[in-house]
Amino acid sequence: MPSQSTLTDFESNLINAEMSNNDRIPSLSLQDVAVILQAHIAPSVTATTVERIPSGSHAVYKVTDSGGVRYILKLGARMWPQKIETEVATLTYFRNHTRISVPAVRGYRVGNWQTDYVLMDFIEGQRLCVLWRDLSQPEQISYAKQVASIYSELDRTSFTSIGSLWLGCAIGPLDSLDTLTGPDGLLVGTSLGPYETLQAFWRGQLYHSIEQLASDPLLADNADLCQDLYRWAEHWAQKAPEPDAYSLFGIECIKTEDIIVRDGRIVAVVDLENFQINAPEFLKLNSPMRFDKEMLQVFHEECENLGVRAWVKTDSASKARYDYCLRSTLIMQNIVPGDYNSYLRSNDLVGLRLRLVEARDALLSVMKDTA
Repeated sequence: MPSQSTLTDFESNLINAEMSNNDRIPSLSLQDVAVILQAHIAPSVTATTVERIPSGSHAVYKVTDSGGVRYILKLGARMWPQKIETEVATLTYFRNHTRISVPAVRGYRVGNWQTDYVLMDFIEGQRLCVLWRDLSQPEQISYAKQVASIYSELDRTSFTSIGSLWLGCAIGPLDSLDTLTGPDGLLVGTSLGPYETLQAFWRGQLYHSIEQLASDPLLADNADLCQDLYRWAEHWAQKAPEPDAYSLFGIECIKTEDIIVRDGRIVAVVDLENFQINAPEFLKLNSPMRFDKEMLQVFHEECENLGVRAWVKTDSASKARYDYCLRSTLIMQNIVPGDYNSYLRSNDLVGLRLRLVEARDALLSVMKDTA
């Protein structure tokens, strides 16, 4: 069983780590990593290499111990304060309740994003996205069908409410994809839920987006829509068609960047920090094969063959939930545009203003259509 550490020396080092790019990027020494390895692997083991791996918000390292064994060490992040615990819980659930291959957890610490970490096995192989263009058509078809089998496994999971998995298989809040700027000017993550119904989920998500619209100075041109949006959101949330049960899946579903392959087979799914529990139809919103139309069709057909609920065309209730979830997602992307941060990162305020005009037009249209 993976163990949780109580390492006060390492904790102090992380708290005092250098901050950069709105997040901390600790420069871990061999001694720092050795403390973790000794707590979770063996008292006598040491670290021989520590290599930073490019990643998103989390600092991730590939480390090698004195026996030549390699591991992945992922640290907590200010923008995602609960993600390490949810990743540990999701990895554990996958290994215990599904046939999806994931890295084994060797140890972890949770409870404070500044000191959280998870130590996992390093999986030999390559990311599917790197190989894709060089694969033959039969190889691509094989992988598309293998990914569909993963979706079939996800579809068989069953929970009673919407949220993120916490340790002990508890369902906790969701770390929102949206972030707020704290008093120190750094980005801070927000948590929402958990939710007992799909109706409550969409009410919470829509209200949160409207609150951002009301509080962000750069969105002020559209802020006058807030009161109408609140009334519309309540009306729209009440239309949410409830599923019989909820499934575990990734917010962005399974990305080819997170699929590790070797010798023609998928050997692991990694980076499970963005997994959550929600209506099964969410699986279909972001297909991992969407960049290749031919393979997307293969993937869809295999999901249908395997009986994955969102792809079963004869199930009118599932289709209604998919249509509702798709439309709700598009609406949220217009309340606070999904590409909002990309404009800010490139300092393209002119482009942002034009995008907000488009968003306003889309919102006015959808409110009229669903009144």
